[in-house]
Formats: sequence, structure tokens, C-alpha cells
Amino acid sequence: MRYLAKVLRVRLGENIILFDGSGEEYLGIIERVLRNDVQIRILEKYDPPAESPLELVLFQGIPKADKMDIIVKGTTELGVSSITPFFSSRTIPRWKDETLNKKVMHWEKIALEAARQSGRTKVPCVGKPVTFDEMIRKVEQVRDGFLKLVLWEDERERKIKDLFRKSSSVSGICFFVGPEGGLSPGEVDLLKNIGCIPVHLGRRILRTETAALTLLSIIQYEWGDLS
Repeated sequence: MRYLAKVLRVRLGENIILFDGSGEEYLGIIERVLRNDVQIRILEKYDPPAESPLELVLFQGIPKADKMDIIVKGTTELGVSSITPFFSSRTIPRWKDETLNKKVMHWEKIALEAARQSGRTKVPCVGKPVTFDEMIRKVEQVRDGFLKLVLWEDERERKIKDLFRKSSSVSGICFFVGPEGGLSPGEVDLLKNIGCIPVHLGRRILRTETAALTLLSIIQYEWGDLS
């Protein structure tokens, strides 16, 4: 409410669109404006207009510096449902629990701001970073019917477009993007063993933050709401 009063500077009688972060959206009217508070009366409930029909689950290898900020912001704008950062053999940052908690809070704030900016009604869940083994266990629990894609620069045969011909429609997609240096062959083998499909995006090797946004854009264009 302080954000409405101090930043947006709403006025008495003004209509406003509200969302609760879980997918619901409402039309309200400003009935009272105080110094640090706003009173709103709900007029009606809307159907969510800006959410992808796909459930899009990103598992992202933790990159260096502030690249994760870019990934969280961009994938939120593109419609990702949840983001799980993970440590792999080629992950460089290694943080203690206190730092991890601060990082997650920071990423959650970025996701909230990006959802607000892009008109989304759901804020993606940004999970606490997990080990590679913990991620494997999470993926094993993903329900049937999900397409699981691993972006891997050493995949020479299967391009993402090859899947378009085989999967005309899907309800959800898990996709995996490694950190700088990518995933190791052993890690890719472990993911393949639980039903993940390695794909590549072409001859050029993309930075991890570029790769995540590119793959999500392609997925949304082919199966989601960007087409």
C-alpha cells in the first residue's frame, strides 16, 4: 500500500488493477489515501489475461556475478512458472546459507517487480538453490506429461525445432540450462536417465543468461502464447 501512496501516487476515486500473486486479478477503486496507506474497494474479479497456458519450469545453473538477476527478470517477463537455481560441477559461486537466503530474497523481489511490470497475475516461485543430486530428485517427481529439455552445446544431432514435429502440443515443460561452461557429459547422462532430452539452439554458443531467455522465447512461440 505504501508503494501505491508514495510511488504511484494514486488519487481518490481512481480505478486500479490488483493481483494477488497467485493468478487472480481484480478491479478496485481508491476510497481513501493516507500518508503511507491506501484503502481500496474491490469492484470485480477478472480472469487472468497475461499468463501462459504452459507450465514452464526452469532449472538454472547458478552463474557468476549478477547474471541470475537478468535471468530471473527476463524469464519472469516471458512467462516462466518457477525457477530453481542449482549447483553443478562447473558452478563457480559457492555461498553459505546466510548468503543463499539473501540471494533468494533478492531474486524474489526481482521476480515480483518483473511480474508487476509485465502485467502478470502470478509471480514465479524462485526456489532456494539446490545441489545437482537434489535437483535430480525434484525432476523425478515432476508429473507425467511434461516435456523435459536440456540445453547442451555438445548435442550435435537434435535441434529444438526437431521436437516441434513430434510434439504438436504440450501442457508443461521443464528445461535445464547450465552455468558458464555448461553441463558436464556425466550430468547430461544423469538427466537423460530420468527422461530429459538434450537439444541445442544452433552453431553459436550462447551465454547462459542469453540461452535461458532464447530457449524460453522459442518454447513460448511454438507451444505457448507468443505465437
